[in-house]
Amino acid sequence: MGGVGKTALAQRLYNNDKVSNCFERRAWVCVSDVFYVLDITKTILGSITKEPCEDKDLDRLQTKLKDNLSRKKFLVVLDDVWNVKYEEWTSLLKPFEAGAKGSKIIITTRNNSIVCIKRVLSYSLNVLSEDNCTSMLAYHALRARNFEKHPNLERAGKRIAEKCKGLPLAAKMLGGLLHNRENPKEWEAILNNITWDKAIGKDGEVLPALKLSYSHLPSCLKRCFAYCAIFPKDYEFERDKLAFLWIAEGFLGEEKEKEPKSIANTTCFTSGDSQVVSTKEKARYASFVSHFVTSKSLRAYAQMKIGLIMLEAEKKKYHSPVFNILLFEDVES
Repeated sequence: MGGVGKTALAQRLYNNDKVSNCFERRAWVCVSDVFYVLDITKTILGSITKEPCEDKDLDRLQTKLKDNLSRKKFLVVLDDVWNVKYEEWTSLLKPFEAGAKGSKIIITTRNNSIVCIKRVLSYSLNVLSEDNCTSMLAYHALRARNFEKHPNLERAGKRIAEKCKGLPLAAKMLGGLLHNRENPKEWEAILNNITWDKAIGKDGEVLPALKLSYSHLPSCLKRCFAYCAIFPKDYEFERDKLAFLWIAEGFLGEEKEKEPKSIANTTCFTSGDSQVVSTKEKARYASFVSHFVTSKSLRAYAQMKIGLIMLEAEKKKYHSPVFNILLFEDVES
């Protein structure tokens, strides 16, 4: 199921100061369903060197990457991986053997077959307990850990949390949708919405929450949100440039007189959930502040990303004691 928090967990690890201080080299790559060794290698090399990489020769790229990782302790995150081709994995991992002992690779995936490629052990992620899911909903809706100060909302809140099926993404989305809304009728309206009856398929548990969040966006933000569908998955754009595109399309109305930077920083986006620190952000991590509806939701309608697995590499298999591979996956229902 989608939305169980695999990428979020990887981000917490990646951005944690104590963790990052343990590594001399770090890189994050959004892979998705196209596993192209050349592009992944270029992205990793660019993240490590902080320089643009235009070389299209895989051998040269891997040599440069190997040189940059040589005797260095590294942390690399490969997010949203689907590929199960052994030869491509073998090719991708070659440069990492030059790193220092204790290096780590974290892979997020929804494909359990990846566990078998290198015969590694997996650790599964569970959904939230009902109490924790209720607490998360209350936090994002009311900035409280429970409904003690809002007893008139407790019944509807707990029932909405049940419908979230323990999925953090669903609880966060609906909490954002109900942010500072203290009218019980509004909570009941969300609880009784017919969208809940349309949950189908493997990712059906989270899709209603995403659809409800989108449906309650102001019309101007719906257009802005839908416009992001023109970008490929994991396409990296500049926020200010996207704001210019919205202005050109006439989506922002009275906002068009403002500076794009002002629009990006106050009206449309927040970078709080992104692992990208610069002014560039992945489309999938940009979020609409109005109702905390992330553009990750847009991907969900086509094919929801799912699954983190935490794996420890089998050293003999890699013929190297240098690095471990860490993978997280969610528990199959």
